[in-house]
Amino acid sequence: MRIPVSFQVAYDEQFAIVEEVRNRAERRLRVLCENNTWLFDHRTKGPESVLAKLQTGALASIEDMHDFYAAMVLVPTLADVEEAVEQVADAFHTADRRQRSAADAEAFIYDDVHVIVTLGPLGPLDPTGLIGARPIEVQIRTGLQYAWWRATHDRIYKSDASYNVRRVAAELRAALSGADRALGDLDAAAAALPEAPPDADAADTEAIAAWQERWPSERRAADPNKFVETVKTYLDGAELSVADAEALLDAPTGQAAVDDIDLTPAQAVLVTLVATQGVAMLGAIRAAGRRLFVTEEMGGRSPLLEALPLADRVNLAAGSGAPHAETEAAAESDDLTQPPSSPPPGAQSSRSTES
Repeated sequence: MRIPVSFQVAYDEQFAIVEEVRNRAERRLRVLCENNTWLFDHRTKGPESVLAKLQTGALASIEDMHDFYAAMVLVPTLADVEEAVEQVADAFHTADRRQRSAADAEAFIYDDVHVIVTLGPLGPLDPTGLIGARPIEVQIRTGLQYAWWRATHDRIYKSDASYNVRRVAAELRAALSGADRALGDLDAAAAALPEAPPDADAADTEAIAAWQERWPSERRAADPNKFVETVKTYLDGAELSVADAEALLDAPTGQAAVDDIDLTPAQAVLVTLVATQGVAMLGAIRAAGRRLFVTEEMGGRSPLLEALPLADRVNLAAGSGAPHAETEAAAESDDLTQPPSSPPPGAQSSRSTES
């Protein structure tokens, strides 16, 4: 498209001001996003986009185009939006929140929040005051809003989209709006579901997760789900129920392992179970295609683990990661509860038979 020379001159003048605003605003917003583990994106409109918008006649001047430069703060869910709005407002001199709403309950306005901000007085760095007074737009979007916008914006707003394309985009917008609300409050969304039927495995999971309370908070497993999965593997190998294992942890040997500050919670459970179940447990875990995470700190607590062949351990030595098909397949599954492919006779887990 041919750009009128007079417009290009006006664009270049405005671009120079906006670039100064952008440099300062970007620094503020990046720090804000890094501090909250939010994501950041931004863009400056090109001449063609600015010209097309001005030609609609909706704006009185080029300076009224707040999204000449627009920044985006991306938050996980709708539950995080208000906090982001407050922090963006605090980072700038002035802040004016804007958001579309629909009076029609059957119309889905799935729009992000826009905050129009200014930098404010910059002293000698801005003798004319044009930089500090130039409004820019900060768009606050959830991850789902951003995905929908990226997938549909050019197709819907910058091309002659067919009825079917616009229909599909609207259907997705409605579906994502509901998903965003559910993600923002998972407990409320879960409460709307019918009550779940009794699940013995779920009861075991809950009981094992509660074991973490045996350790002070600073020693608990960083990943509770992986802790539960790992313990279930140990219980399968030991052919023990959760209740039986709890009794062992309450006994002197188990309590000593729990109190040992050099052992992780999973290692304390392993040391306790091996002390009572012995070689049979190690053989069952080996048959399941799993290796045991044994560190030097465990050696003095368990002679069996200290004597465990290197082939049955997770190797921590540098250069020890030569892959082979079996271990790669096991690692890719990321599931420590896979049953043995060829279990030894009588190795069925008592925990599974109880369920």
